[in-house]
Amino acid sequence: MGLILFVGVNIYATEIEVNSEIGEICVYTDSALINRVAHLELDKGTYTAIFSNIIPEVDENSLRVSAEGTAIIKLFGAQVKREYLEEVPSEKIKQLKEEIQKLEDEITRMQNLKAILMEKKKFLNSITLFSNTQIPQDLITSMPQISDLENILIFLDTELKDIYAQAFDCELEIRDLRNKVETLNRELSQISRSA
Repeated sequence: MGLILFVGVNIYATEIEVNSEIGEICVYTDSALINRVAHLELDKGTYTAIFSNIIPEVDENSLRVSAEGTAIIKLFGAQVKREYLEEVPSEKIKQLKEEIQKLEDEITRMQNLKAILMEKKKFLNSITLFSNTQIPQDLITSMPQISDLENILIFLDTELKDIYAQAFDCELEIRDLRNKVETLNRELSQISRSA
């Protein structure tokens, strides 16, 4: 089953097939809000824009359409029409699987980066542990320079803050990537079930 969205439905309008891209995804526990974006350059006239290959599980009450540009634009409405496909859109399934794989590869890359950051943190912590035992011993024989101690503290502070910031960014990126994978898996599941 496929879904077609008609924008500006008019029997005298020129029909144009529009390819849209996912612009933003917000995943909820039981659903997802997907904002799709398409850019069109049109001559003066009346058009019916057809967005095909949209996942079939769309809440028609949540459908919102807007347009912007330098010209005066009037939208005459939007409607959803369900069309049942005779064959499985194998190209779309292949494309979704490739997108999912790319996102999962990116998740792995971010997890590896985070692991490297944690190893750096472990190394910096070992410097702190070493200095906790070494500095008191040095105090017995000679007083370390205050500037040396300050430099060590500044170095540790700067490096640890940077590591924590990068690790936090990795977590945010991983969460965002997982949400996208989940949405694509839902879309893939819908397409596979409708076959």
